[in-house]
Amino acid sequence: MSLHFLIDGYNVIKRTDSLKDLSSLRHARMSLVKAIQARRLAGSKNNQVTIVFDGRADFDFYQPQRKGQIKIFFSSDESADEVIKRMVGESGNPKQIVVVTDDKAIAHFIRSAGARAIPVLDFISRDKRQPAGKARLKHTGQGERELAKAELTYQQQEAINQELNDIWK
Repeated sequence: MSLHFLIDGYNVIKRTDSLKDLSSLRHARMSLVKAIQARRLAGSKNNQVTIVFDGRADFDFYQPQRKGQIKIFFSSDESADEVIKRMVGESGNPKQIVVVTDDKAIAHFIRSAGARAIPVLDFISRDKRQPAGKARLKHTGQGERELAKAELTYQQQEAINQELNDIWK
């Protein structure tokens, strides 16, 4: 079963030290694409990757097209968040979709639609070329151990959601 990674592009850029500090957004976008390809962050070559950015395309480099396994999409007049939500909502099989974002509102919506959401740190730490824990992109904010302690597992989140649903009925 192949997966489809939907990446909240600017969310990943602003949460990754080595990308957010680049001289321009265009350069940061290109670096993100190259890192995903070179480090095989999506895992299997059968997995699809779509990066969604807010705004309009830089026509000299980005247009909605395939770059290897990566499709680049600009949201134009709507937010990237809305595009991602719509893509998940219109999917025939949301269980095969993995959304990469640290945006809690998007993650909650994605999970309620049957897809998976993973934090930026989990995604950028997936480097398939080197041993686990040797990620080259550095996540901003708390250290990895502190962040792991602060995050709930998917099962914990689901248990909490189920408990709240039982209470609210």
